[in-house]
Amino acid sequence: MKAIKYFKYSLLASGNIFAALVISSAASVHWLTRRDLRPVKALRQLSDKPIQDVEIITEDNVKVSAWLIDNDSEKVVILLSGRGSNRNKNIEKAKVYLEQGYSVLMPDLRGTGKSDGDRISFGWHERKDIVAWYHFLKSKHYEHIAAHGFSIGAATICYSLRNIKDYYFVVLESCYHDVFALVKNALRKTYLPQTTAYLIRPMTEYLLKVVAEKMRPVIFLQQCKSPLLIMGGDSETLVPAPTTVELFSHNKARFSKIHLFKGGIHQNFSETFKEEFREVLTDFLQHVEVLYEYQHMGEQRSETM
Repeated sequence: MKAIKYFKYSLLASGNIFAALVISSAASVHWLTRRDLRPVKALRQLSDKPIQDVEIITEDNVKVSAWLIDNDSEKVVILLSGRGSNRNKNIEKAKVYLEQGYSVLMPDLRGTGKSDGDRISFGWHERKDIVAWYHFLKSKHYEHIAAHGFSIGAATICYSLRNIKDYYFVVLESCYHDVFALVKNALRKTYLPQTTAYLIRPMTEYLLKVVAEKMRPVIFLQQCKSPLLIMGGDSETLVPAPTTVELFSHNKARFSKIHLFKGGIHQNFSETFKEEFREVLTDFLQHVEVLYEYQHMGEQRSETM
């Protein structure tokens, strides 16, 4: 009888623990995908260039908002921020690009800033935002469109590569390898065991209406043939340095570079490593211009033969 009683109590305790894990997992899913409420701080100009407020509607009927800073250039860069931020986090990056002669588009991804959307989907549905912005910029007669993203913004760019084949160049900062590994790494900052990720996964799939197996930027990156720069921090825990190196090893770009910031964690490198970031990005942009100059010269030679 005692054994049966002990078994019942053990079963009840196990059930309570499991129920607690389920509730905690559901709360984690809500926290990870919830809309970010940080307001966009108003700005009228940047680097003495006027800022235009623009809004468009995506293919799935989501209204998204951005700043457009025209620099009298046919080259433009789309800057995407990560989770827990909005266009304001890209101001320092925008300054570098404006100094280098590029125009800049600074959107809020869905679920952030002034854009509509109730959930963040780690870049999966956000890819529809950048595709819509790409076509918007084409309609404004920008000839060369590049993309630069941090964290979820970087994953967004990767997921868009099946739709957009001709980015002028791509810059990825702290891009996760696959979403399941990202969630497990995020759980390290909580009191929940990493095994909870196996409960979070189906909940997230149901909530976001996507199979987690598809959410692997490393697979999509292989379709990038544009010049590529990948950056990360060598002290990151959310996207560890080996993950960044592995992501880089799978790229098939015609020209690619990788840079790890010493002591860098999952943070805005343009603010915490301001001079180093500027140097790395400027050097990459110079290589990109040389690459396209040689390509143009080769095309001219072919035409004259």
